[in-house]
Amino acid sequence: MKLELSTALLLVGLMFALASGLAAATSPPKPAAGAPAIGGEKFVKRALIDQQQGGMAAGWSFVPEKWPDSVHRVPGIKSVLREQVAQKIKQGYAQIEAAHQMMQQVMAKEAAFDKQVAQFAASLRANSGGSSAGGAGSGGGRSV
Repeated sequence: MKLELSTALLLVGLMFALASGLAAATSPPKPAAGAPAIGGEKFVKRALIDQQQGGMAAGWSFVPEKWPDSVHRVPGIKSVLREQVAQKIKQGYAQIEAAHQMMQQVMAKEAAFDKQVAQFAASLRANSGGSSAGGAGSGGGRSV
């Protein structure tokens, strides 16, 4: 009984394999090897270019036909990125210059303030120079 069951399973497996092989053989033909299609979407063969090796093809890939060719897009992308970096550098230098001018203004105002404080202190010393009698233990000429 065991032999008959295993033989039956083997026959069923063989029939299944033949049926699936027959189905694969009768399926619609695929596009040429250079342009496969998956789910109705066509693919194209694209070279992977190694710029460090003088632009030689380092490999190949299959990508959807609708995808733009990145080889032609890379220089444009690099150009845009360079322009953006240059603009950011210019903005940075403009900010540094604005900060420098602001620092110069603050330092000028601080110098003017220091000059006013020094003049005020000098006028206080001049006005109080000898007119006060001086208190006990006071040696400075200020009155309390």
